[in-house]
Amino acid sequence: MKKRTKSRSSSSLSQYRSVSSAFLIAVLVCLAGASSSFMLFTRSFFETLSKHEAPIATISFKYKTAQRKFIDVAVWDRLKQKSDLYNGDTIHTSNLSQATITFIDGNEMVLADNTMAQIFLLPESFSASVLSGSAYVETAESAGFVLESSGKKVALETNSAVNIEKGAGGDMMQVYSGGASISDESGTFMSVGEGSVVSVGGSAPDASAPRLSVENPRPNQNYLYHSEGATIIPFKAKFSNVEAMTKFVLEISCDKNFSTVVERKEFLALEIDSLSVSLGGGIFYWRISPADEGGSYSSVTVSGKIRVIQSIPPVLLAPADGYTFNYRKRLPAVRMIWSESAAASSYRLTVSKSADFSSPVVEMRSSTPSCIISTLSEGTYYWKAEPFYSVNKIGFSSSSETGVFRIEQKGALPAPSLYIPTDGSIIDSGTDAKSTLFSWRFENEAVKYKIEFFKGDSSVAERTEYATDNFISVNGSEFAQGKWSWRVCQVDNENNESAPSQKSAFYSMEGKPELKVIEPADNYSVSESLVRDMVFTWKKVVPNGVSTEMEIAADSGFSNIVKVVPADGYSAVGISLDTGAYFWRIRAHSPGGDFDLSTPPRQFSVIGNLDASTLIDPVGRAVARDTQPYSFKWDEVDGADYYKFSLRRIGDGKILYEDTVFDTSLDIDMYFGEHFIDKESYHWEVQAKANAVPGVVSRRSGKLAEANFQLVKLKPVEITSPRQNSVINGVDATLKKVQISWTAVDEVAESQIVVSRVEADRSRRVVYKNPTDKERAAGKLRTLKSILMENPDIKRGGNYEVIVYAKTVDGIDISNTDDKRIGRFRILPVEPLPAAENLGVHPNVFGLEYLKNRNNPRKIRLDWNAVENATDYVILVKDARGRLVLKTEVEGKNSYEINWLNLVRAHQGSFSMSELYNGTFSWSVEAVRRVDLDGDGENETVLQPGSVVDSSFVVEIPDVNPVSGKGARNPYGN
Repeated sequence: MKKRTKSRSSSSLSQYRSVSSAFLIAVLVCLAGASSSFMLFTRSFFETLSKHEAPIATISFKYKTAQRKFIDVAVWDRLKQKSDLYNGDTIHTSNLSQATITFIDGNEMVLADNTMAQIFLLPESFSASVLSGSAYVETAESAGFVLESSGKKVALETNSAVNIEKGAGGDMMQVYSGGASISDESGTFMSVGEGSVVSVGGSAPDASAPRLSVENPRPNQNYLYHSEGATIIPFKAKFSNVEAMTKFVLEISCDKNFSTVVERKEFLALEIDSLSVSLGGGIFYWRISPADEGGSYSSVTVSGKIRVIQSIPPVLLAPADGYTFNYRKRLPAVRMIWSESAAASSYRLTVSKSADFSSPVVEMRSSTPSCIISTLSEGTYYWKAEPFYSVNKIGFSSSSETGVFRIEQKGALPAPSLYIPTDGSIIDSGTDAKSTLFSWRFENEAVKYKIEFFKGDSSVAERTEYATDNFISVNGSEFAQGKWSWRVCQVDNENNESAPSQKSAFYSMEGKPELKVIEPADNYSVSESLVRDMVFTWKKVVPNGVSTEMEIAADSGFSNIVKVVPADGYSAVGISLDTGAYFWRIRAHSPGGDFDLSTPPRQFSVIGNLDASTLIDPVGRAVARDTQPYSFKWDEVDGADYYKFSLRRIGDGKILYEDTVFDTSLDIDMYFGEHFIDKESYHWEVQAKANAVPGVVSRRSGKLAEANFQLVKLKPVEITSPRQNSVINGVDATLKKVQISWTAVDEVAESQIVVSRVEADRSRRVVYKNPTDKERAAGKLRTLKSILMENPDIKRGGNYEVIVYAKTVDGIDISNTDDKRIGRFRILPVEPLPAAENLGVHPNVFGLEYLKNRNNPRKIRLDWNAVENATDYVILVKDARGRLVLKTEVEGKNSYEINWLNLVRAHQGSFSMSELYNGTFSWSVEAVRRVDLDGDGENETVLQPGSVVDSSFVVEIPDVNPVSGKGARNPYGN
């Protein structure tokens, strides 16, 4: 049973293995087929189509690609650089692309982006049909060219340049150089000369329309220059039917949409021939348009694209100028290297034995900026590299400067020169150390090199190695710790051995050698008072037997060493130095001088202390006021961060105030301070301090500045009258005057009262001085303690301030100039008298009815109630038209009589009789108060004017015709 089961399992396993193998094989076959298909597809997709016929042109393109369609194939083919083109090929350039078609006869056609053209081989020349876009054609010296556009043929002469652009209104052609002829199927023929712009197909352009023809730059023109900086791009163009003084704008941009304009110039149409711009390397778009976009010349806009190429001449790099190659039998391989020049497609290398290159020994083309020549024998050689430019068909141009080198043949094998490790180097001999590379100069004759290693100062080699290259790699663990040296000699193919090189010493030690300075930091500054406290620290790992020292010098080259301190440990302190700049380093060296290792120098400076400050106030005397603290002031010290301030009383030496101040002033209340005594002497000190900045500068102190002073507590003048902010009646201020009184505690030597009016804009105007400035100049220096001042402004009143400028007998200013001590008062304006009341007129109507009664007075009486304090009354009478008939003043009475008939006679000539005999008249009365202010007994000053009040009366006197009568009487009485 078991045997049967086992047999079945073995059979199943064999069957499974057979199926798995077949499946695996099938998968591998499928993968191989898929890979082959993918490779064939890729090769087919990226392969450029070709024909079994002779090409007529090649194509190159920039900034993207171009496509080609055969005349007999409907498939577009993606072209590669320098692809062949055939008869009937249609070429299409993509957006932002540009393609150059070079025909085998030397003609060139440049297709702008989004342009389609078809090229043909004609019996005598080549031709192209421009289907869309624009094309620029330059013909060769020996071949013409035919362009077809819009059913017309344009035959180009040799050495001609033409641009044709297809548009909705017809195809426009511009001839830049040479000439062309245009013909159609009917045989119509037209010649076009240089500088002409014509229409090919479509309607002919309006000859009277304004137009701009640009001859330079040409479409997609390349400008190549070889100097540093920018180059001048000239514009050559011609305006037609445009006024000479019309203003145009030239814009230069890095993009075709002119969103970033790098140059903008305004010019007049007559200045077009002198137009130019300065541009560096790059692709630029230009546009000429009228400055007035909405003007009559808005259609005169021309644009284009140019490429500016800056190609600096090559610089010769190797061999170095004047270098000498040595050889014995085998000619040296001279590698020549130069810098690249932009836009150069290749270079011509010329080597000559003459400086004028009249007899070159080597002249070769190279597509790279380097070349190796192994055929030069002994002699002096001159060489140069000259770029070849296909741009604008320039060819070779802008050669490098001339270099020179020598090749010398020597009879004996020269001793090799050792490179690394340099003399005195240290190599790591630890078990985990990397291999050390020993290298030397390559020798042309050598087939192998012999390398010898010596232990210590022994002259017998400890070990010898051979190498075919000019280097050998040795593990550092193979060298015991200590001093070693090595040398190399070369061996040629005849087994001749050169003299050995000079020995070069190196030291073997476990780990990497290290010398490192730690503090002070580079450019650290230390105060001269702290230089002995400055700690120099470092780190060192050097071979045994090497001395270590700290050196301090006055120069970075350590030619003037001022201190040498043994550096057996890792720090040094207590070093005295004068002020000045110093450099320090740690130096490790062997007694024989074959090992010398130094840290890079660090600079530090020993700087002097800060200067003493200049004390400004107080000096000699300090006057303390009760209104504000006293301000101690001193000059700023350069480099100081803060100041130490101290104040003490001289009498008992008690320190009254100490503080750290970060400014150049300090306010102290010495008026109310309990320890400050009036008329005592005090001493104050200021010392500048500078903080330490870790790693930059140490702390510093300045010299002490000190001074003495006497304290005087100021007791300023006090204004006793008028009381502060009092209000004075204007009438009282005028009649009784304003009393100004003041007091002072100390005896006063000088004093002057100054009263100022405070105007509406808060400015002050002096209205009173006692004594006046003139009196002070005459010797009157003091005023009375109480004076009477006249009212400065009777009508307006106002706000006033009183300051008494005063000095004590010892010269202390005790003026009350502090704001809270200034005397202030207000004088009210003088109020006007009230209006007179109960105005009366007798009679109200001065007319015939009134005059018939002979007992009635022949006068008009005006009366009113008396006004208190009024001394006079002003009477005005006016007619209905407002003309003044009567003005008079009545003194001390409250009535007035007008003799109207006399008034009429007085106004004869000014008024007509009828105007005064009939009408309504207004009258007014104003009470006035006059006073005697100058004491002359006359009340000539109006103190209080009054309010005007008016009334009216009527006059009705009939006109009387004159009659003759003897002894006739006046019917109206006298």
